[in-house]
Amino acid sequence: MKVDDFLDPENENVIDEQFTDEEIIELFCREREVEIEDEDESSEPPPVSIKEATESLNKLIRFLLGQEGNYSKEIDNIMKVSRVLERLKVKSLVQKGLDDYFVIDEK
Repeated sequence: MKVDDFLDPENENVIDEQFTDEEIIELFCREREVEIEDEDESSEPPPVSIKEATESLNKLIRFLLGQEGNYSKEIDNIMKVSRVLERLKVKSLVQKGLDDYFVIDEK
């Protein structure tokens, strides 16, 4: 293909139609409505892992310990939630046997 044909092809569709301001606004608004609908469908946040929740609680405890007032009751409550997270973590653990780590080719 020649460069001239590429830059100015003979079969190029040239549109001489000009849009009015109202038509441009209407097109933009229609596209924006579709984007908003797509965002609404996928607005559910991803689930938080036990590790992330534990790290967040630890940050909150460190924050409260750094404050001027006495927040011992709040820290105790956070520690109770932390113990619940530990129980959930233990329940989610799966013990593997030695057979799961070794592949024995029985031929």
